[in-house]
Amino acid sequence: MTMICLGCLVLPCMAWNVAGEETETELINEEVWREPASVYNSYSIPAGWQELPEAAAGGKVYKQSASMQEPDSSQICCFQETTDYSLMEYEQLRGKLTDQVVYEDSSAVVSSTCTYTEAQDNLFVLTSDDAERPYRDIYYYIVRDYEYFCFHVREDRLEAEKAREQQIDTPEEAGKKMASQFTW
Repeated sequence: MTMICLGCLVLPCMAWNVAGEETETELINEEVWREPASVYNSYSIPAGWQELPEAAAGGKVYKQSASMQEPDSSQICCFQETTDYSLMEYEQLRGKLTDQVVYEDSSAVVSSTCTYTEAQDNLFVLTSDDAERPYRDIYYYIVRDYEYFCFHVREDRLEAEKAREQQIDTPEEAGKKMASQFTW
């Protein structure tokens, strides 16, 4: 059980997830109360992709099974971040995320689209493409109040071309499916 301190008042706080299991939550001062989102996140890993065991803390990295040992091959990184923006401030968050991508690679052509996931959550897609590089980056942001989940696809151009020739999903298409099927 978590103890919550609101000024002089200390309250215990418990919550139950969708499965009815008790989970601890946190509320510090007057911040927005949120249950840990990892209880709900769900997405499918495309066939032919597998998780890298040495992924960074706080996220997961997937690579195509055939290129697990190749350091510069295509990959899909998945992570969740909190923000200062509510869903009503979506445009501001979109601007901030776009600015961040432009700042990371000022020579890239950056394009964006907005759509929805199958669960009707906001899906913001940013593509950063620098023709001088052997890869391009595609970011799929699923947004809700004060947080987003991101599928960052780094697509190797040669791997994508081979996938098209073999009539299988490119890394971009695999990432798009993961993002489209994502549910909180």
